[in-house]
Amino acid sequence: MPKYMLTISAKKDGVILTNSYNFEAKIRFSEDTLINDFHEFHPGYEDIRVISYIEIATDLRMTPIIDNSSVLGKLAYA
Repeated sequence: MPKYMLTISAKKDGVILTNSYNFEAKIRFSEDTLINDFHEFHPGYEDIRVISYIEIATDLRMTPIIDNSSVLGKLAYA
């Protein structure tokens, strides 16, 4: 089963939370699904952003699926 690494950030009461997750899944999830699932399990958070979503191969090569890190590094939460 493929392994993935996800980094996601969100804001609540002016505080920015950034979490990273490693997990196995049979399918690749869309960015919308990742955001909606985060929102479901962390109600009250807003401005949820996927920073990176990477597939980790068995030989530990990492293939980016979503990589917004360069763009998000230039943006500031308002």
